[in-house]
Amino acid sequence: MTRKEHVIAAINHQKTDIVPYYIGMTQQAYKKTARYLNDPDFVNKIGNHIDMVDYSGWPTETEPGSGYFKDDFCVV
Repeated sequence: MTRKEHVIAAINHQKTDIVPYYIGMTQQAYKKTARYLNDPDFVNKIGNHIDMVDYSGWPTETEPGSGYFKDDFCVV
């Protein structure tokens, strides 16, 4: 299976031969690790299955005082 296939299977609760993983780190940890390993490209060699995904949107209340919020994808 490819990394993508591993992730999709895991999301669908199907058994895989390995557990897909993502090792993320702060910029400070990245710099220290790269310096320790003497390899600024080490991140591309650890075999992450998932890339970083970031969403910077902000949900808005559907009606004032309702307590229900809707995001940019219209999910309440």
